[in-house]
Amino acid sequence: MYTGTEVCNSTAVLMDTISRYCSDSESNSDGDTDPIVNNDSLPPVPDSIIDIKSHRPSPSHVTKRMRLAYHNLLTVPPGFQNVYTSAEFIPSQSLQLILKEVINNANTVCKHSSLRPPRYSALYKNELNVTQPLHLSLTANVYLSIDQRSRFKSELRTKVSRLPLRKYIMRFDKVCVVPNNNMSSTFLALTLSKESRHATESLFDLISDVIDDITNGEPLIRGPELSKDALHVSIAKTEPFDYTLQQLKELNTTLEEVEVDPTVEVEYTSLKVTDDPSSFTVHLS
Repeated sequence: MYTGTEVCNSTAVLMDTISRYCSDSESNSDGDTDPIVNNDSLPPVPDSIIDIKSHRPSPSHVTKRMRLAYHNLLTVPPGFQNVYTSAEFIPSQSLQLILKEVINNANTVCKHSSLRPPRYSALYKNELNVTQPLHLSLTANVYLSIDQRSRFKSELRTKVSRLPLRKYIMRFDKVCVVPNNNMSSTFLALTLSKESRHATESLFDLISDVIDDITNGEPLIRGPELSKDALHVSIAKTEPFDYTLQQLKELNTTLEEVEVDPTVEVEYTSLKVTDDPSSFTVHLS
């Protein structure tokens, strides 16, 4: 049981300590004192905190190419949106089994390459093992203003509605790796066969013409550009890693060992246009 005198003495000591701490902390506040460095009467600030306050943190696996890519992605003019157009389809169970075998074979081959990227994981399954749609990329990542995006949506739907109704069938000829948007990683992809590229050419050109029309032929593109001669469906992804374009070329040469069944057919019937706040789908048949 504390007496009243003991309680008063303890309170006085506590208040005196707080007063001296505040006095030390607020002294020399003329602006010349480094705010990171404490006065002698206070415990030193850990070096890790000083480093965080003094130096801008750098992301892991940074290369000069990646820094430029990040800079480009972060310097999009205000009011613009990243618009990406693709043909969308849900892979059947039989197709998923084929893709699983392709991914496993590609991972095995990659182990023996000089680059040795991290293991690729399937895009057609999410973390809950729910089947996800795959996409045939039909544009690069194009930045449009809100007004341009609205015009793009309207014109694309109008022009697609004028196309003859048909089924678009895809067949594939080889496995390759393609860079992601900021070139910090890669996707494992299947490239369309020559016949499939030819069948998709009119749709690819239609979308490109709409973009050129609303941007006066000067679209703002970030990341790798897309050619109709290199149409592909990404089927797997990997974690970020460093690589050069020459290493990517050598890896694709190595992946030529992975065979793709030329009889596999995939049908897509809709276009999906995605941007930051929302997306819309255009049905092709």
